[in-house]
Amino acid sequence: MRFSYNWIQNYFSDKLPEPKELAEILTMKSFEVEEIISRSTGLGQANDDFILEIDVLPNRSHDCLSHYGIARDISVILNKKLKEDKTEKNLERYKLSKSEFKVEVLDKDKCRRYIGTEIKNIKVASSPAWLKEKLEIVGQRSINNIVDLANYIMLSFGQPLHVFDAGKLRGKKIVVRRAKNGEKMTTLDGEEKELNDSVLVISDGDTPLAIAGIRGGVGAEVDENTRNIVVESANFESVNIRKISRKLNLFTDASKRFENEITPELAQLGMAKVVELIIDIAGTEKTEIMEAIDIYPKPVSNWQIEITTEEINKLLGSNISKTEIKNIFRRFNFEFSEKNNKFDIKIPNYRLDLKIKTDLIEEIGRIYGYEKIEAKIPESIKISEINKEFYYTTKIRNILVSHGFSEVYTYSFVEKGEIEIRNPLASDKKFLRSNLTERLNKSNELNNKNLPLIGLKKTKIFEIGKVFNKNKEYLSLALIGDKKKETTEKLSEQFGNKFGIETNLTELIEKLPDPKSYDDLNLELSAKEIKYQKISSYPFIQRDIALWVPEDIKIEETQKLIKENAGELLVVGPNLFDEFHKKERVSYAFNMVFQSLERTLTDEEVGKIMKNIEAKIAQNKGWEVR
Repeated sequence: MRFSYNWIQNYFSDKLPEPKELAEILTMKSFEVEEIISRSTGLGQANDDFILEIDVLPNRSHDCLSHYGIARDISVILNKKLKEDKTEKNLERYKLSKSEFKVEVLDKDKCRRYIGTEIKNIKVASSPAWLKEKLEIVGQRSINNIVDLANYIMLSFGQPLHVFDAGKLRGKKIVVRRAKNGEKMTTLDGEEKELNDSVLVISDGDTPLAIAGIRGGVGAEVDENTRNIVVESANFESVNIRKISRKLNLFTDASKRFENEITPELAQLGMAKVVELIIDIAGTEKTEIMEAIDIYPKPVSNWQIEITTEEINKLLGSNISKTEIKNIFRRFNFEFSEKNNKFDIKIPNYRLDLKIKTDLIEEIGRIYGYEKIEAKIPESIKISEINKEFYYTTKIRNILVSHGFSEVYTYSFVEKGEIEIRNPLASDKKFLRSNLTERLNKSNELNNKNLPLIGLKKTKIFEIGKVFNKNKEYLSLALIGDKKKETTEKLSEQFGNKFGIETNLTELIEKLPDPKSYDDLNLELSAKEIKYQKISSYPFIQRDIALWVPEDIKIEETQKLIKENAGELLVVGPNLFDEFHKKERVSYAFNMVFQSLERTLTDEEVGKIMKNIEAKIAQNKGWEVR
């Protein structure tokens, strides 16, 4: 969110650090400041401003998506006092008239609080320069003085507001209700939305005027002809706002605040602030404020957390004194008492993130400074217990790898099995596997198709994983490939158990002794020298060639000729994949793979090589490219 440096400064009597320094402090203590933008106001250098792009995290959106919220956090960090706010939250200081206007809330779970105030005989006009400047500098478009003031209060204190043209309401009432299925409403940005009964709307009884907490409608829009208004300051349930916002693809400044939840107590302050400014900026000699209607069925109250100095220091690994902890509480403006070495802290309703002891300790650590907490090695290190299953599966895995096997992982979900899944991902994945062999065989078939490309003659793969039967779930081992018998004999010799095509490792491991250490897990591999070949990071090109040769010509002779004329870019092949005899001739078909270690090959390059091979073939009597 964009924040104005000058706007934040207005909440302090003392001078704040310069924007760059303040950004560093906020990044270290609160939220990352992603960007600082200098903005000229055209009113002289003393009035120039800076925009701070602050990434307010979701756990603090309820109290910091506003300039006052950020200022309040800065005041705690820097231990600077905020200016005293003398705004009275109730409207009794004004001469209030008896209101004929009515509010009815039909869904009190989705609308936790609704305050409506009717103001008569106001003058809608262009906003004063200072208000336009405030909004424009944080990216808001000025509309008119009434709408701008509602937006200004939201950006200042975090309470979304909405203003209706009272003259456009059918009857003297506001009804907060669920929309009817198929009901339609055109939003202020001119987009028609079809609603259903999951959407909460503000209506005049019949016609929807706004999608609650998200966007207003054109039906009661404030314009230059408006004289009487109804100001809404409400609080809507966060989960419902989030769902409806995504359902309707409507994302607004109001929805962002409501979906992250704000305290219903803020609604009263928001109303008091906006009424005060409307009277000051849009009021006339005939302006009349009606009694506010406040529907608040389940008022929230402050809650308490009990904590001791020992609990704080134990979790932080610190040695913060009781005096310092008390000072931090005062900086937060928390009310607290102390009895029997225990603090009883009253958490203000706007700090919705502080619910348990750990939350509070985290805040104490943040303000005290994590950089001040000395890093210490634990006094005693508990030696972890050896996991028997992990130990022996690792040992088996090492033996298999030393015999040239590669481990694969296949899906646990299969087409047929004993245990069916309630919500399968696909029609061929309705069951949990009851063995490893079936999937391993399919994996083997896929790998065999690509053996020529990777220069191998046979596949050697294994899998260790959970299988699921109706009676039990257990760990299993399955392997496929050359030297399988030799390998299973080695495993049987090592572990004193018989290994087969698929082995129940859970039962096998239960019979084995408990390991004493992990030291002997790293088995020595064969002493035979292993040669490694560099793998190219560039793509390969695959080509096939088929030719007729006299039947007395051997495969090896044909392969030799092709290889000698293919050049150094041939990395795999030629590998025979087809052969058939006809009269006195035989047809061979070979697959080849071309690849460079230095660059990406082109079709033209490989095409020239293939033409060269074909030319050499044609020079031999009785040889012919098919």
